[in-house]
Amino acid sequence: PMKRTALALALALTTLPLAPATATNPEEMTVAFNAQGAYDDVPLVVIRFNQRKVYYERQLYNAISKAVEIKPSVVFDVVSFIPQTSNESRNERYMEDAQIDKSKVIKSLVGMGIPRERLRVSNQKAPNIRHHEMHIYVE
Repeated sequence: PMKRTALALALALTTLPLAPATATNPEEMTVAFNAQGAYDDVPLVVIRFNQRKVYYERQLYNAISKAVEIKPSVVFDVVSFIPQTSNESRNERYMEDAQIDKSKVIKSLVGMGIPRERLRVSNQKAPNIRHHEMHIYVE
């Protein structure tokens, strides 16, 4: 079977121009193809929720479509990286916000035709990030 890294790299190379790594305008989408180092594999897509409204659907659709085209039986690992601080109430707020963001991304993926049983969803605490991130990996 194809390794996650090889497929993700192939997809990143074909879709990279569509996904800027940083947003210079608050209305720009922030989707990137680089990991925070918490996972060994290269993510297909990274969605950073670093502004009030993040426009990620088009880039997500393009990447997911390409993955399904390359491997129709692809399984997606959707990992929610949640910032952690020494402030417990702030951590709770981060967790609540991440749950809302994660629900929206899962709803988008299902709306794109990905069956729920082909989505593996998990959370990971990440003390080295300032904003919630969703990393989507291909299996």
